[in-house]
Amino acid sequence: MVVVQNDAVRLNGVLFCGSRGWTLPSSEKDVENVRLYRRELMRLKMSLDKARSLDADAPLVAMTHYPPVAENGEATEVSELLSSYGVRDCVYGHLHGASIRTGFSGVQGGVRYHLVSCDALGFRLKRIDEPESGEQNQI
Repeated sequence: MVVVQNDAVRLNGVLFCGSRGWTLPSSEKDVENVRLYRRELMRLKMSLDKARSLDADAPLVAMTHYPPVAENGEATEVSELLSSYGVRDCVYGHLHGASIRTGFSGVQGGVRYHLVSCDALGFRLKRIDEPESGEQNQI
């Protein structure tokens, strides 16, 4: 078993890295959430740096627990970081039940985002290694 934390791993020519992430702070006054968000942003950057130190050109998949894109599909510091490192796909979870509707799936900044919480997928696996027909959003 391989655990990715501030690190990266290559499997079958594809690089995998990630971080837990955190909820987007509602304002800079939300000091504790801002602190946690910034820490997780730093951890994600460490993981991306490690991945690109293994191979500058290999396909890169990032994994986060919290959504990396805002509910309205707008970019965040996380999604901009993923895009700047040439991430091909980003998988994330956290959203369940009614909140699944707020999750972004599609392409933004050259990165394909996949909401993969088990109930969002109907408890089925999801292939991410090839483009889906009729991908929802492209921003």
